[in-house]
Amino acid sequence: MKASDLFIKALEAEDVEYVFGIPGEENLDFLDSLSRSEIKLILTRHEQAAGFMAATYGRLTGKAGVCLSTLGPGATNFVTASAYAQLGGMPMMMITGQKPVKTSKQGQFQIVDIVDMMRPLTKYTRQLVSGANIPSRVREAFRLAQEEKPGAVHLELPEDIAAEETDEPVIPASLVRRPIAEEKSVRAAVERIQNAKHPFLIVGAGANRKMTCNMLRTFVDRFGIPFVTTQMGKGVVDERGPLFLGNATLSAGDFVHRAAEASAADSRSETPPQSCMEALNRLIAGNERFVAGELRHPHLGNDWRKRLTGGQQPFATILGCSDSRVPPELLFDQGFGDLFVIRVAGNVIDTDVTGSVEYGVDHLSTQVVIVMGHDGCGAVTAALHSEEHLAKEPNEIRSLVGKIKPAIVSVRRDQAFSIQLRQSVEANVRASVRLLLNVPDLARSVKDDKTKIIGCVYDIDTGRVRTLDTQSTKRR
Repeated sequence: MKASDLFIKALEAEDVEYVFGIPGEENLDFLDSLSRSEIKLILTRHEQAAGFMAATYGRLTGKAGVCLSTLGPGATNFVTASAYAQLGGMPMMMITGQKPVKTSKQGQFQIVDIVDMMRPLTKYTRQLVSGANIPSRVREAFRLAQEEKPGAVHLELPEDIAAEETDEPVIPASLVRRPIAEEKSVRAAVERIQNAKHPFLIVGAGANRKMTCNMLRTFVDRFGIPFVTTQMGKGVVDERGPLFLGNATLSAGDFVHRAAEASAADSRSETPPQSCMEALNRLIAGNERFVAGELRHPHLGNDWRKRLTGGQQPFATILGCSDSRVPPELLFDQGFGDLFVIRVAGNVIDTDVTGSVEYGVDHLSTQVVIVMGHDGCGAVTAALHSEEHLAKEPNEIRSLVGKIKPAIVSVRRDQAFSIQLRQSVEANVRASVRLLLNVPDLARSVKDDKTKIIGCVYDIDTGRVRTLDTQSTKRR
């Protein structure tokens, strides 16, 4: 049979119903074969329209829509539709004509490398160089177009190849199976939804699959969770009900985006951090809210307090000064059970403090240890004073200040006192970090990436907590 007849039979085997496109000299053999098929040709006025029709057909049915053009400028008109299908996850096949590839008398007239042009815009693009290749190329193109993530594919059929004789058989279509989420992932999603304070669904293009669509509608109706749609998620769930909040097409700050941000913030506050950096970032974000005066005050209600009767699961250990102006839960905008707090004047390290930090890391699995000094620290100020001045203090105060003095011996005393104090506060924090890193069990947890020990300084004037370069501090 003629290769173009074989191409049409391959399309019939893929259950193609329509071909959208425009006739041209280079696809006349294909159209002649199509005229004897039950597949209907839908004539359009422009190739781009044919491409959009094929992509939309693919989106609505889940089967690859097929569009047809001639060579050169006709084929280039498919570019926008191909990008649309590829980005939106819509299965579509583009078939373009081409001058004979074995012999041609027209030079380079309207010859464009369409295959190479389509490469970044498709999942698969090939030129057919033999009629015998048609069944395998068509099957592979449809398989890729319809498998996750669906998208655009392209085959170029030159005139001389379409006219070839071939006896290759058609390859039957295979069943496309959607990937199924792993059981652990499903359980994790269920747990997060159950624990969410304000669950919120964003329905995107990936939900536009027949089974997913039906299940999602049932899920929304049963559990009454509000939802919004992206541009390509429209139509997946009935938007006429009270749970639909809108479409995420406007700029940030509108109702839909604010609802998403509020729900995401609640989700982050309810879900324990999954890594050391996530724990640190949560503290940083909380301090940013404190500085901006946008406190959320998470985990302060009676319901949350009662949830902690069975035990605590803080995500961070905070070693801070006992100064009444430096309350860690407020500075980091955290609540009951979020922080394991150890407070001692000058955040000095002794056996009791070290044991408390070890308990936080080893028994409570806190993922970050913050050693936090603050500007204007009274204990550090006392350490800068002369021995004669300290002699007037009670014995225990002198003992505490004496633990700070070794950390600040390198601070130059010929500077303004305010500069000395700032540098001494930082030096004292770094010294505390070094002492903790010298504790074998803590050092092992840091090495195994189970926790991080980080030095910070709190600025009472601005409210900001800034981190010091203590991760590079070596053990001594």
